Order: sequence, then C-alpha cells, then structure tokens
Amino acid sequence: LDVVDVTVAAGDHTATALANTAGDRFWLAGFITSITTQAPDFSNTIKTAKNLTRSDGTVRPGDVIEYTVSTINVGDDASRDTVIRDVLPAKLNYVPDSIKLLSVAASDPSPPGPLPLSLTDATGDDVGFYNTSTRTLTVYLGTGATPTKGGSLKGVLKAGDVGESTSISFRMQVPAGTSGLVENQAIITAGGVLGIDPVDTPSHNADGDGLTSFEVAEVPTPVIQVPAQGALINTNKPTYSGTSQPGYTVTVRVD
Repeated sequence: LDVVDVTVAAGDHTATALANTAGDRFWLAGFITSITTQAPDFSNTIKTAKNLTRSDGTVRPGDVIEYTVSTINVGDDASRDTVIRDVLPAKLNYVPDSIKLLSVAASDPSPPGPLPLSLTDATGDDVGFYNTSTRTLTVYLGTGATPTKGGSLKGVLKAGDVGESTSISFRMQVPAGTSGLVENQAIITAGGVLGIDPVDTPSHNADGDGLTSFEVAEVPTPVIQVPAQGALINTNKPTYSGTSQPGYTVTVRVD
C-alpha cells in the first residue's frame, strides 16, 4: 500500500493526481481533509472614555463618562456569532438605557433602525442588554444579528477589500466618594465562517497599549475660615479667607 501526501497551496480549490503502471492493476483512493487557517481578526478594537461633564482633563465625582467601543474585522475570513461583552468597572454606576448602536456593517441590508440607535437594558427586545447582577453589558453585532445571537462582519477576503466595522457607546457616572484609577476593557467574541472556533479579543485604549483608564481626582471641599459661620458682618463687601484646591475659583453666595 503506497501512501502519497498531496498538499495544495492556500487558496487552491483543485489538485490533480496522476498514476501509471507497466502492467499492475491498481485502485486509486483519496482521503481529503481541510483545516482552515483563515480567521476573522478584531485586534484593532479600540475603547475610549470621554468626560461629558467637564473638559479640563479631570474626572471628579458626579461626572458622566461616555465609553465608545469601535471594532473592525481585519482578518481574512468573515466573522460569525459576533458579540461584545463588557464587565463594567465597579467604581462607576451604569447610566440606565444609555447603550447606543453607533454604526453597523456596511453590507447590512436591514439595519435595526436609524443610527445612532438607542438600545434598552432589557433582554429580547433588541440586540443589546445590561445584566445588573453581573454588571455585564452585551451587544450582538454584525449583519444578521438578533436579540439572542451575533451576526457577521466581512473581513479582508481579497486584495482591495476593506474589513467591515461597527461601534457602540454607553455611559457611566462617577459616584460620590470615588477616587483613584478606573480601568476597563471590552471583549469581542467571534468565530469564522470558514470554521474557526470563537475567539475572545480584548479591546485596547486609543494608544494601543492596554486597558482604557483614567484617574478620578480627589478635590477637597473649600473651607471658609473668616468670617466664621453664623458671624454677623456690617459690610456688603466682606473679605473671606480659607482653604481651597490651588488654582480653583471659590464662589460664595451670601443669603
């Protein structure tokens, strides 16, 4: 029994096998297997955080933060069952019903609605939901996505193709008493149409080097020392003194 391995080049769809003999009888048989090496690639998933309350570069208790997650399939296979999950940071409070679908796959023949599209926190009524017990936000992405299953985003299948992209956003608020570092990362999970099993791909910050993070500043409450609280003053232009964060303006209202 002679066994001959025949390996075809990537992308080939046919192979020709020839056999001859000087007089023997023989039978040709073939066993064909295929293991795909093509796969979707969501390594360019970027997550950003924007302070909607102030623009001075600081984050303080009470501020509302808008997270945006943008992803694109730069792999050589279309994705299937594409879903984003994000376990939200414990230091922040999720703003109810703030999930938005900002953009969808370019080839999607029937987008779920005008964009940006607000999604509810409930399960089963649209492609996104929020689980309060696990603090996990989930959005099913791609063409053909349903309230229970992710869809597809085309990759770079041939020269000149551009991978399909999609993006979402949601909001969180900094509760009173919060300080220090806040870190977060979303996970894109997707398999490949050609057979690759689902793979988890973490998001990265805009600089491409890890978690999306920011510091919540501790801003001391200003204290007026003179005049003392409850003191009677005999001028309509009193002079105040006390302590405050350097560089900040303190406004005093006299009732």
